[in-house]
Amino acid sequence: MCFKSLLESDLYYLGKIHLIKLRIIQLLLTIHPFIKTAQQTLIDLIMESFCVEIHQPCIRQLMQWLLFLLIKHEPDALSLIAIKIKNSSKTQPSSIAAFTMVLLFLTMSQPESFWMSTVELLLPWCMGPNFKLRVYAQMAIKSLYEEAMQRSYKEFLFKYSFLEKSIHFIIGASGQSFHDTLKSDELFFNKFNPERDYSLQTIFVDIPKLNNVTETEWENMVSNKFTSFEHIPILSENKIFAVMIIYKKKITPWKVILEEEQDNQWLDFILIASLIDKPTNLGGLARTCEVFGIKQLVLNNEKVVNDKVFKGLSMSSENWIEIIEVKGKGYCVLGAEQTSESISLNSYRFKKRTALLLGPTRNDKSSDFVTFNLSVREQKEGIPPDIIPMLDACVGNTSIWCSTFFKCTCCRSYLHMGIC
Repeated sequence: MCFKSLLESDLYYLGKIHLIKLRIIQLLLTIHPFIKTAQQTLIDLIMESFCVEIHQPCIRQLMQWLLFLLIKHEPDALSLIAIKIKNSSKTQPSSIAAFTMVLLFLTMSQPESFWMSTVELLLPWCMGPNFKLRVYAQMAIKSLYEEAMQRSYKEFLFKYSFLEKSIHFIIGASGQSFHDTLKSDELFFNKFNPERDYSLQTIFVDIPKLNNVTETEWENMVSNKFTSFEHIPILSENKIFAVMIIYKKKITPWKVILEEEQDNQWLDFILIASLIDKPTNLGGLARTCEVFGIKQLVLNNEKVVNDKVFKGLSMSSENWIEIIEVKGKGYCVLGAEQTSESISLNSYRFKKRTALLLGPTRNDKSSDFVTFNLSVREQKEGIPPDIIPMLDACVGNTSIWCSTFFKCTCCRSYLHMGIC
């Protein structure tokens, strides 16, 4: 498969094609000083890709870095990117966001006289209709202003002091949504230097690690030493970027506590939600599973993790738990169901290897359930009768009827009781 077809292919995160593409971009970054005859072809290919394709964050950041290194010595580099941004206004917002980062890198490598034209170009997007573009344009101007303070660009600081105060106020008013939109790009904006950070460590370890690429892609690079080359150092001059990545690592509090207490030897719980098909419910379940350190979440179709509604409720938890479509072997299969033989949740002793089956839910305006002063318009259909005999047991609690709280309570009970 050629590199162009890889750029145009539909990728799923951590998929085979994604990893192949990641390695190709890493290789191109490593050898870019030796690319001569095909340099213009590669520049055109990357720019075209930004215009027609939405890339995964790790791939996009490496491509932005590569594009900057390829065109930074071109006399018309800034105008070239400016034209691309203007022409991309009729396409998808992600194209403008991708070129904005390259524009920022190029501007910081130019004298003060070029900085003002960049701000004038980005300023309309700070007030545009698209929230993501507003965030990226505001962040780019904010980064320029902070860099200008370090370089003592007095004319630039005097002219845009009011703008910096306005952007600072908007960022504060936007709250967490501003940071959630940027994600790993926020650290890329604030701490990354495309020239001082040019190193094997940054290319093969730091950026993949920042974007939660599977550890098998970079952990061997940490334990094994790189071979030294004249044109590229092993470690970057800028230590701040690498250090900040450590603090960006996500921590699961429940899991950390349990590992300290019991070395995580009995967290072997599987939650089966194969009868639930609503992305809203599944997204909430995924988030609950992450909080309680559940081993696996079983769905009837794992492609639901790409659904926008699911992602809105899961809050990226699907990246931190194992989601599968098949049933594990050797597990005690429980049903969360109220039957005549259901065992009280408070008295049931969970087995070490447990799988909990949940029933589907439907909206029902004829019934209201109130729990913790919250009215929940949801009626539990329950597990189909033909499946109940196949279960090892059913657990329930007549005092808890809100299905969401009941699922959380099941997880909590398992965590507190541990092995029989």
